[in-house]
Amino acid sequence: RPAPRLISEEVVKNMRDGSVIIDMAAATGGDCPLTEADKVVVKHGVTLVGHTDYPSMVPSDASTFYDHNVTNLLAVLLESVDGKPTFKPFDEDDITQAVLMPKLAGED
Repeated sequence: RPAPRLISEEVVKNMRDGSVIIDMAAATGGDCPLTEADKVVVKHGVTLVGHTDYPSMVPSDASTFYDHNVTNLLAVLLESVDGKPTFKPFDEDDITQAVLMPKLAGED
């Protein structure tokens, strides 16, 4: 799905010259409408970095980042019951609800 627009052009115009925006969502349209995928551009004195291949640019950091995300997700999904890891009820918060697949038509 398209990235949400978090930084408007008006906000960029009000930033100090020389400011930098690293748009991690450039591959899906960018969090800023001025971002250009796979380019580094300067608009209104602000540098917008729109790289879409960060994992290949920094593979070690990307692996560490992925590891931390999975570890943090497991901490949200699991709890200890009688010393054993057990899934928490998935309907208790937005994160656990987001990992569920929608029910297919005809399934109980």
